[in-house]
Amino acid sequence: DVVRVTHGDLRSPEVRASFNVHGGPGAFLGRIGPAAVTFPTSSARGQIELDRATLAVRSLANFSSLRANVAVTAGRWMYEVELCTSGVIQVGWATAKTRFTHEEGVGDAPDSFAYDGRRVCRWNRFKTNYGERWECGDVIGCLIDMDERTISFSRNGRSLGVAFTRDAIPGESFGVAQAATEAYY
Repeated sequence: DVVRVTHGDLRSPEVRASFNVHGGPGAFLGRIGPAAVTFPTSSARGQIELDRATLAVRSLANFSSLRANVAVTAGRWMYEVELCTSGVIQVGWATAKTRFTHEEGVGDAPDSFAYDGRRVCRWNRFKTNYGERWECGDVIGCLIDMDERTISFSRNGRSLGVAFTRDAIPGESFGVAQAATEAYY
């Protein structure tokens, strides 16, 4: 497996307190989609192996991507991925309109935003230094505040700071989907 998507309690009191995340069971204000988060096969681009029971994802080709079946429009939200490799992976947020190809995934389009800890950068069409190098076994949090229009990431429960601000993130009706991209070498 390359990444395993996890949901539930935030791992760090620091992140919980500073971000005040909502969206637990029964709290669907600002969220579109079913209660159970899955990855529809129709959202995949490239070659992906998916374990539907554990939400483990493995890329079998260069920059395979997929998007979850939910989007957020208001409030503060977070999901986490557990890294099963320290390879080149981009995880983050993308609008429902973001077009993934076998060469371009989350962070490569103007309406998608990603963190890549292998190359220690953030992506929104272009890369900029951000964060810290990740390792196999790390848990990466992908946080979005739709009200303030900021995107942040965390590593093992510790905030890496704001990666993207209001100026970069489109405003009205920004339906955001979870996405992950991995380069296979």
